[in-house]
Amino acid sequence: MARKIGIDYILDENRQPIKVEGSVALFWWTKHPDAGKVGEATVGSSRIITSFRGQQLGRNEPPHCFDTQIFSAFFDRHGETYVSWEAAVAGHARWGAAGQAAEDA
Repeated sequence: MARKIGIDYILDENRQPIKVEGSVALFWWTKHPDAGKVGEATVGSSRIITSFRGQQLGRNEPPHCFDTQIFSAFFDRHGETYVSWEAAVAGHARWGAAGQAAEDA
């Protein structure tokens, strides 16, 4: 049985998510392989990665297509989801600051 192509998201020229058919998204990602990288940081032994995922995360409206994930020796966790690039940048900074504060304590 063939995989049904779903609805995905790409970023427009202002880094805002727009809904497209799956085949359009696949083509877009081949042309923009690094477009989803919002931020990466290492804080102590933890790695914090924030990215545009290209799919709606959960059932929120408006769609949350960005997220932060935290990876460390003690836990891997999903940090937070966001609706915009700007919110993702701010969230990444917040998680980085929280990680640094924990390291400094």
